[in-house]
Amino acid sequence: MKKVDERIPHEVGTGFYPSTPALRSPWGKLMDYRDAVHYATDYNSMLTVLQTDAFRILMPDYVERAKLMCEVSYASGRQSVLRIDEDGNNASISSHHIHPFCRGNFVGALQADWGDEMNAMCGRVNDFGSHRVEKELDECSWAIVGSDLCRQTISTLQGLCDQLADIQPQGGPRIEYSMVEAIGTGDRHCRVVAEDREKWPLPPRENWQGFGPIATEDYIKFTPEEDCVSEPAVLRADCDYTYVGGTKHEDNAFQLMGCIFCSAGLWYILPAVQEAIDRGIFTAEQYSYTLARVATAAGKASFQAPFAVEGVRQWLGVPHAIKERDGRILGGYIEMYLQCMRAPYEVEAFNEEEVVYVVNRASLSYGNELYVQTMLWYWFGAAKTLMSPQWSVWEEDSPEGKLRIRIGKKIDKYSL
Repeated sequence: MKKVDERIPHEVGTGFYPSTPALRSPWGKLMDYRDAVHYATDYNSMLTVLQTDAFRILMPDYVERAKLMCEVSYASGRQSVLRIDEDGNNASISSHHIHPFCRGNFVGALQADWGDEMNAMCGRVNDFGSHRVEKELDECSWAIVGSDLCRQTISTLQGLCDQLADIQPQGGPRIEYSMVEAIGTGDRHCRVVAEDREKWPLPPRENWQGFGPIATEDYIKFTPEEDCVSEPAVLRADCDYTYVGGTKHEDNAFQLMGCIFCSAGLWYILPAVQEAIDRGIFTAEQYSYTLARVATAAGKASFQAPFAVEGVRQWLGVPHAIKERDGRILGGYIEMYLQCMRAPYEVEAFNEEEVVYVVNRASLSYGNELYVQTMLWYWFGAAKTLMSPQWSVWEEDSPEGKLRIRIGKKIDKYSL
């Protein structure tokens, strides 16, 4: 029997029609670049939800957990802007064209605005100056994760802004960043307002209390619903498909996917989890087991309804000849994600009996093995409802540096 069912190679017909930047399912269904950006963003946000909820189970006190998360994020924010470019200059300062006359920590907002756009979190800067900054977001895929992650993002922002101010010549005002609205808490927008506390005094607060209050509430510029945007600048014609920052830093859509590869789980949640493990709050084994249970349950829930199964079939272009309970459907679903992440993979088997992929491990995990395991547990659960409980997903005989994923029927009397 053939190990891999026949597919039309991508290069067949090349040159007859214009080429299109798109992903391609095993049955030739295309997903264009814009849709791939949103799919990857949403998928990685879903994986982050699983990692965060496992964390919440093991560290249920909101305040204590948020304090730890924000402490880790502030330090990470400072660290994130220390990279040196090939000319020996600070990469954040040089790439965002931050001139030495820009004193104070407001300059970090330049990198934050770029980071929002490159994560498809679109909106606008309403105010940008030495004493006050205001940024309003209309879209945020991370919002489904929850408010403790929202707190982390503002702590990271404060950290990177403070670090950039320390790198620049000393002097200038230090502003305090507050997230006064957050889509993750039910607000229509995410809104960050930063204020100079010498100009607008308020009582001191702890790092994790980044939701406010603020002193310049009367200055806020609210964008009405009809004027909100749903795409980042690099995907909008009115911006000439180009992001332009406050100091003329420009980027195009090619850069967009590079940031999306690194999810909130990798940037924020799993480093906080590791800190909790290091402090002895719970063990690595406890977190791994809890994450496995959460991710497996989520996978099972994803395709429990018949319309969800039919929806993914249509999305992938699965032929009618392939019946419902067939591992190739889950295989195609996984392949689209692998392509989104630009993870090199080989198709070792793809037929009605088995599906086997060999994937470059590092391209999926950035060195964090828990991220790989989250996917495997989620896909294991998905197999139970997208096909049937006879089907499983597991790692088997992986070569060094690779992830060998097998989809097949498996009897396991201790399976969960």
